[in-house]
Amino acid sequence: ANNRFHYLSKFLQLSGKVDVVIFHCHRGYTDIKLIKDEPFVTYLISEENYYHNLELLATIIQREQIDILQFNDLEPILYQGVKLSKMTNTKLIYEIHYNSAQLAKTLGEKDKVIKNIIKIQNKVGKNIDYTICLSVDDKNNLIKNLKINASEIEVAPSGVNLNENRYYVPNLKDKIIVFLGNLYFQPNEDAVRILKDKIYPKLLNHGFSFVVAGDCPPKLRVELSDKSFDFIGTVKDLNSLFAKASICVAPIFEGTGIRIKFLNFMSGGIPILTTQIATNGFTDKSSFIIEDDVEKYAERIIDLFRDDRLFQISKNSREFIEQHYSWQKITSQVVKVYEKVLSKSIKDK
Repeated sequence: ANNRFHYLSKFLQLSGKVDVVIFHCHRGYTDIKLIKDEPFVTYLISEENYYHNLELLATIIQREQIDILQFNDLEPILYQGVKLSKMTNTKLIYEIHYNSAQLAKTLGEKDKVIKNIIKIQNKVGKNIDYTICLSVDDKNNLIKNLKINASEIEVAPSGVNLNENRYYVPNLKDKIIVFLGNLYFQPNEDAVRILKDKIYPKLLNHGFSFVVAGDCPPKLRVELSDKSFDFIGTVKDLNSLFAKASICVAPIFEGTGIRIKFLNFMSGGIPILTTQIATNGFTDKSSFIIEDDVEKYAERIIDLFRDDRLFQISKNSREFIEQHYSWQKITSQVVKVYEKVLSKSIKDK
């Protein structure tokens, strides 16, 4: 969510067709220097005012002459978005990153909780003026489960800054298996546990080593770290990870939406071995190596390193990203969505 939020805001502002204003709940730990370097406007708002002073937010919205309010979570839309839309006569867009009810179900949540989430989703669906989702799969699911009209929803996937992510030939010599993700997010933690418990032991005597990148709970790092299973934390420049990587392995069995980690690896030319469900959102899956049986992962990895397939997959992956997932192309799609929204009458809330 943070990755998309940052790059979409940046490229929308740089397009010259949209003025972006960010409302940021400032809890004291934000690096303000980074925000100052961005091309868009950011208001730092105290937690108390952010959640309990809608009059102040409405005043800023009117002063900045904002036309559209965009949220990417269910609860703040009901708590802030609907009221602010009414107060300021602005359009309300829900940029949905994943289907909350579907995610809760795959994580084993109780039926009562899932029903409550669906109830919230339905309320949101009645109040928003337009929805942006990240894949065709998500769009079909939203039309069915949130009762959103097909004419009021658009697919605009997440993308990659191709000027930042360079292309690399897979480093097969060093046999480095990588995983990238925020490990405070349960599906990512589950995937890393599978890597450590099911795959790592079978490859340890074959010269492979594992590198896990991304924000990580200290307890998890201590529990799973080993001599050839290394947690390196957040990475400022992904190119430093791509340059060493042989293959990305992601045994993910939960979650919805399109995975930005995959977009990044594909742009860097790093082949991806993953599950069928993890590739949901990609209409073309030919650039992935798909395997749902984690017991076969070690064998599949060893076989892949015996021929030249990984090099062709690497080349195809980069070309696929260049054709479909550059931020410039996605920004143009989103600008058209805003133009469509502004041409329609506002929904009664």
